[in-house]
Amino acid sequence: MLPITQNVPTERKYCTSFASTHKLFRWTVSVKLSNTGEYDGDEVVQLYAKKIGENADLYANKALQGFKRVFLKKNESKTVLFALPVDQLRYYDEAAKTYKVAAGDYKLLTGSSSEDLRLKMKINVN
Repeated sequence: MLPITQNVPTERKYCTSFASTHKLFRWTVSVKLSNTGEYDGDEVVQLYAKKIGENADLYANKALQGFKRVFLKKNESKTVLFALPVDQLRYYDEAAKTYKVAAGDYKLLTGSSSEDLRLKMKINVN
């Protein structure tokens, strides 16, 4: 697991940490949310993947891999888990008429929207 922690300034002042483990062609992505604000509230945690480096042009700029809505009382923390199978990182190869997963590096991004991505980490597909 590679933990990354970042304080996120929002109305509810969420603090988020991010970790990932790889096991048998699948990653488990863990996002920890903490509501350090004065009010209870919801947060929609979204997970995106982005191919970087070689073959990045075969993929969309960012692809939504999952999302979960989380309710947090003030001063409460919760961990949100996403399962990310390697085949979810596939693209369609028109010449071969089949789906493929390009080897190499991918960036995983989490946040409350595609325009508000607060945490990033790199994974590798061999």
